[in-house]
Amino acid sequence: MSGLLKPRQGSIQFEGEELTRFRPHEIVGKGVVQVPEGRRVFGRLTVTENLEMGAFTCRDPKEIKSNIDRVFTLFPGWKNGANSCQGL
Repeated sequence: MSGLLKPRQGSIQFEGEELTRFRPHEIVGKGVVQVPEGRRVFGRLTVTENLEMGAFTCRDPKEIKSNIDRVFTLFPGWKNGANSCQGL
């Protein structure tokens, strides 16, 4: 679904669009992402850095900060690890 591998057959549709036509960064721009759960892909990054990685398609620093603040409001325990690699 994320475009990293091309399917051998079939189709993948999201909101009426055939995703297999798009490159991975274009698929992310449409709101479809791959979440590598539990693999500590960015294990050496702080909580804040991990959240910033998730905002790489956003170019507005104020919006990024607002979204990160919102995440810390929703998950207040993460704020304790905001500058630690142990937080997530």
